[in-house]
Amino acid sequence: MTRGFLEPLRGGKVILGHVADQDQYLEEHDQAVWEDWASYWAFCEGLFAHVTKATMEELEIVMMRVSSPLVLLDQPRPNAAFSLLKLYDYLADQPIPPLLADYASPVVDALPPAEPELGYRALAHVNPSYGLADSQRGILHRVLGQLPGSILAVTGPPGTGKTSLIQSMVANLWVNHALAEREPPVVVVTSTNNQALLNVMHSFSRGTDGEDAFASRWLPKVSGFGLFCPSHAQVETLKQQKVLYTTDWEKGFPEILGKKDYLVEAETVFMENLAAQGAPHFDRMDDVVAWLHEQLRGSCEFFAQFDPGEQAERARESARLSGEVAALETKVATLKGEIKRIGRIQRKWLANQAVALGDILREKLSKSFVEKRNRALFLGLGVTMPPELDLGDDSGLGRYFDYHLQQYRQELEQAEVAHEAALTQRAAWLAEEERVAQAAAAFEDIGSADVQMRLDTGPRRQAFWWATHYWEARWLADRLKAADGGVRKRKKSVAYQQNRWWAIAKLTPCLGATTYSVPKFFNLSDKPLSGFIDWLIIDEAGQVAPELAGAGIALAKRAVVIGDEYQIAPVAGLPRHIEQGNRRECGLNDHDLEFEACGLMVTEGSAMKAADFKQRRRGVRPQATMLLEHYRCVPEVIAFCNQSVYGGRLIAKRKPLEKRCLPAMGYAHVPGHTKRRKQGSLHNEIEAEVIISWLVARAEELCEFYGGRPMSELVAVVTPYAAQAQTLRRRARQEIMLKDLTIGTIHVMQGDERPVVLFSSVVAGEETASFINSDVAMLNVAVSRAQDSFLVFGDMNVFAAGEGHTANLARNHLFADQANEIRDFKLPKKLLLRRSGAKVRHLTDTQTHMAYLARVFEAARERILLVSPFISIRALMEADLLHHIEEAVQRGREVLVYTDAFLDLARTGSGKPTLKPNAAEGRAALAKVGVQVREINNIHSKTLCMDRRVLIEGSFNWLSAVRRGPYCRYEAGLCYADDHCEVLAARIDQLADFFEKKWLEDQKKR
Repeated sequence: MTRGFLEPLRGGKVILGHVADQDQYLEEHDQAVWEDWASYWAFCEGLFAHVTKATMEELEIVMMRVSSPLVLLDQPRPNAAFSLLKLYDYLADQPIPPLLADYASPVVDALPPAEPELGYRALAHVNPSYGLADSQRGILHRVLGQLPGSILAVTGPPGTGKTSLIQSMVANLWVNHALAEREPPVVVVTSTNNQALLNVMHSFSRGTDGEDAFASRWLPKVSGFGLFCPSHAQVETLKQQKVLYTTDWEKGFPEILGKKDYLVEAETVFMENLAAQGAPHFDRMDDVVAWLHEQLRGSCEFFAQFDPGEQAERARESARLSGEVAALETKVATLKGEIKRIGRIQRKWLANQAVALGDILREKLSKSFVEKRNRALFLGLGVTMPPELDLGDDSGLGRYFDYHLQQYRQELEQAEVAHEAALTQRAAWLAEEERVAQAAAAFEDIGSADVQMRLDTGPRRQAFWWATHYWEARWLADRLKAADGGVRKRKKSVAYQQNRWWAIAKLTPCLGATTYSVPKFFNLSDKPLSGFIDWLIIDEAGQVAPELAGAGIALAKRAVVIGDEYQIAPVAGLPRHIEQGNRRECGLNDHDLEFEACGLMVTEGSAMKAADFKQRRRGVRPQATMLLEHYRCVPEVIAFCNQSVYGGRLIAKRKPLEKRCLPAMGYAHVPGHTKRRKQGSLHNEIEAEVIISWLVARAEELCEFYGGRPMSELVAVVTPYAAQAQTLRRRARQEIMLKDLTIGTIHVMQGDERPVVLFSSVVAGEETASFINSDVAMLNVAVSRAQDSFLVFGDMNVFAAGEGHTANLARNHLFADQANEIRDFKLPKKLLLRRSGAKVRHLTDTQTHMAYLARVFEAARERILLVSPFISIRALMEADLLHHIEEAVQRGREVLVYTDAFLDLARTGSGKPTLKPNAAEGRAALAKVGVQVREINNIHSKTLCMDRRVLIEGSFNWLSAVRRGPYCRYEAGLCYADDHCEVLAARIDQLADFFEKKWLEDQKKR
């Protein structure tokens, strides 16, 4: 059956069943060939019935009807994976590109070294208001140091600035290539998530233009820095959103640039903008390019010194110059000392000669006499002469002294010249340091941590715009030469194709395409441009199946894989047993465990898992490549995700809201009924009705609180179940205020955000909320999309009863404060006990609830069952409530109170939690008058039952609610009353059994 109709889905309006049921059937009926049509048709009917839980005649689909059978002729259909498959077919007969070979192998080789000279030099920034955070900057440095053949895995939890990081990566690579006067870098951002790609494209359109002509594009009809390469179906949407695009080289942005009159207009507009910046007049565009490059180089030289690596380099250079001057000074002094010492020895030696005796007499002196005389002289002077020197040869000694004096004088002269040169060089260096110090004076009033921020929004942003205009000039120069009859390359040549991309990259450095489209755009006559993409950036890589990412990786020199393993995993289109069969076919059946571990499995892997596996095996610490600063959610919301999956490493950067209209982590306890469609998906009509009616009631207040924005921009409603999403959408279509509201399964919010996210948990009664712990990513995605408020609507008893780490955390955050509870909703009269015949009344305020409570204790004949998560002595003393309870007990009525075992505990200090004084007094007072008080773990019902005749359910905390003050009117409840209604009586019995069973289970655990 087609995968697009089976849960789990990324949306989908028709659900036929669950993919797990199909996989089970296919594994149990593993057959590829059938004997005849009848046996094949029996197989198909069996599969259909197993998955849909109905025959083809019995199948019912909400909002649809079964029509007459149709025969659909097999017609060619567009295949999104066509280009991807062609690429893999081509590569099957070719040497595997290096980057793909590393990515696709479970074997882990040594990590390629980084380029240190680039690693610390951040040269550019785009955003005029905000600089990079510390973790973003550290990862940027790693990207700039990447060598060809390397893949960098970046863990990017939601709201941590992944798009800003991508923007900065592209900008820095663009400026680096401009400084080196190379061709522009070809940077492709890809993903299977269209929303993620559009976010990146929009980021290169919004906030890039500045407040003056310098920080604006100097070419007409060029806006932003991103070019999207979409499918034809997306073109109209991109036009409406004013995103630059191309579907081929004849349409979209390239079509505009290729018009005959565009070049003349572009040159005129560019030169006008250049002149406005005070540039000299130029006759040749090449001279403009050279001048702009000089401006860029000067801009980068100014701020590079503030980078830690540059500071260290300058410190080393300063130390080297000072050391060189000191060494030369020492050498000059040493040489002067040697000259003086040797001259003194020479003079003493000459004075010791028998000068008075003639030359003839000296010649008659014996050699031994001369040697003794000289030895005595040198010994008396404390001088040790070289052992090889003949002390009996006066003429040799004379030559020795003359030679060394001459040699030292020459060395002294050279040393003095070098010393002067070193002094001059050091003086120039000190002057430069002084200039730098004066230029950096603007940064003295801020801490070192903020210097980089100031540099980002100042000099680095300026460098980005100099590079922008440099590339614009390069593009113009190339076009003008081509127009003048420059060298033309064959359209079918690799060089021609590469030059087209380089021309585009000179104007739009960020190219965007889905993983399916990348092979389509980077090929030549069905031959891929392997290794042509300089950097491939895979965004939301946790959702990208490993085989989809591999195609783009085959075309790239380097890859940066950005994602989060705790987001919604890719939907596998292949059953596990078929994947195992494919591996057997390829001779890989002995490597199952390796493929599972390294994230390369089609059914369970992702590009993020595969890249992260390699990186960890190579010894890179996970935190070294993790974005840590979180900007989307208020601290109270992101704290859940931080504790649930991120080990407390995230740093919340937003401040708590000073004014609120909704709690940060809130809940509405909605008692309802879960229904399971035959196809397996759950839905809860009561819950859907409550959510939609509550949104309608609060819409005006919410829109006003958020400055008049429409509800579609403020609220999203998500649920784990596709059937519930359908129910919610169907109900929302009836309300004009909720037009275009985002409603769906968790997948619809992947890559998106809203101030308020409502979570419809669906499960109720004795159903189990297995989604809480079975898929940690589900709640993580849902919560992390809420900027200000995350609200759970559902049966909180079921939600609270879940076991496991995630369930415990959810309870701790949702039930941390009574103020988190939402009470101002209405339960639908007809849905809770549909067709029961019982009389139904809405209770809408505190006074009405209190009046009914007193009446129950007066009118009860046998038993009163009351469920109140909190108990307070203050509430019991209001309106003589405790007295009414005591009188009922004295009349022989059984009064049974269920309350939560933890919600009333005081959690201050490091000691064991104890009951709050009000709660302790309240429980003691109830016990004293004969009430049975039973504690249940994590109960959140607010239920009141009288005999088998009255049932009240809603939001009112019977034994703790605030009786006075601004919130006392916000209560909602439904009262069902009838002396002879079997449906009502059965429901009361069911509730009594449920609470008693839960109490007995908890007793055993204690």
